[in-house]
Amino acid sequence: MGEYHVNAHAYKTGDEVRIGERTQIGAINGPSDEVHIGDSVFIGPDVRILAPRITIGDYCTIHHHTTIYGYEEVVIGACTWIGQNAVLNCTARLSIGRGCTISAFANVWTHFSGGDMVQGCNFNRRKAAAIGDDAWLGVQATLAPVAVGEKAMILAGAVVTKDIPPNTVWGGNPAVDLTAKLGQPYSEISLEEKFAMMTDLLREYYRSLREAESFARGFNDHEFSHAIQGGRLQLGGITVAMERMSEDGTSIFDVRDRTYSKLRTPEEIGFMHFLLPRVKFYPRAGK
Repeated sequence: MGEYHVNAHAYKTGDEVRIGERTQIGAINGPSDEVHIGDSVFIGPDVRILAPRITIGDYCTIHHHTTIYGYEEVVIGACTWIGQNAVLNCTARLSIGRGCTISAFANVWTHFSGGDMVQGCNFNRRKAAAIGDDAWLGVQATLAPVAVGEKAMILAGAVVTKDIPPNTVWGGNPAVDLTAKLGQPYSEISLEEKFAMMTDLLREYYRSLREAESFARGFNDHEFSHAIQGGRLQLGGITVAMERMSEDGTSIFDVRDRTYSKLRTPEEIGFMHFLLPRVKFYPRAGK
């Protein structure tokens, strides 16, 4: 994608990683100790990621002009999407879970300082920030050093100054709990419903390939309707299953525990890109 600069004592990158022009990855005052970028990661142009230890999980997206910087470790979980011009500070440790959405112009802080300590300023401290799996920060949301629970939603423009419980909705300045008014971000759905949704998506994926003339044979609707057998649907090199399956040479997407085989086949990579950012799966244990 063009010229970019990585400055690190140890640098490991996965397959199908794309990094934009003028992007800088390293530490504030020299090389990072360690940078680890997973498979199928996209980092846009003019991004700065400056921290002593940097970990970015598989299938993450970091859009243009985002700045991530500080003096402690930053960890970004797999399948997380970060919009343009976000500012993520890691003066203290910053941890972002899997499958999160950090919208454009959002900012997260791990320090609260600026006044003169010698003159008695009472506001000068650092604190780690942690954002749980599947959390969603809206456009221009601002987070002080807090912990955000998994599946929580922070509305656009909110200013968060306290820890956020899981699966709740917060908004305003300062942000308040709006869950009772707006409802929880996530509802429980059955295994059968998850399986039905995933089989529909797999069929849609192969139909899209056929329509693009990049899948030579294709499947007709009759074949689609009769392909489910024993709680599984297999099309091409992909299997969607609602029961435990041993590896069979296809990439298995298990709706029970949200895992997939991670074989890195073209079919699997294509299906993962098709699913994201709507649906997230993570590698089976040991992958």
